Amino acid sequence: PSTLAQAPTENAAEEWTVEDVVRYVKGITGCSLLAEKFRKERIDGEALLLLGIKHLIVHMGLRVGPAVNILRATRELHMRQRPN
Repeated sequence: PSTLAQAPTENAAEEWTVEDVVRYVKGITGCSLLAEKFRKERIDGEALLLLGIKHLIVHMGLRVGPAVNILRATRELHMRQRPN
């Protein structure tokens, strides 16, 4: 099953604000309650695309399942937005 959330804006993910990221994370299956962590850490679109599993689990305190869902959704989004 896809965890892909709807992009909060037409802009490329690299250009998203912290609030765009918060809206995006809220839309990922099983992750809506984690969105505030992204606001607290001031994760914008560029930072979101650079996050790895270690960042999400060790530094942000996410559980493995939601961390994997966020990474999968973010990678899928990034691939969709890349020009062919």
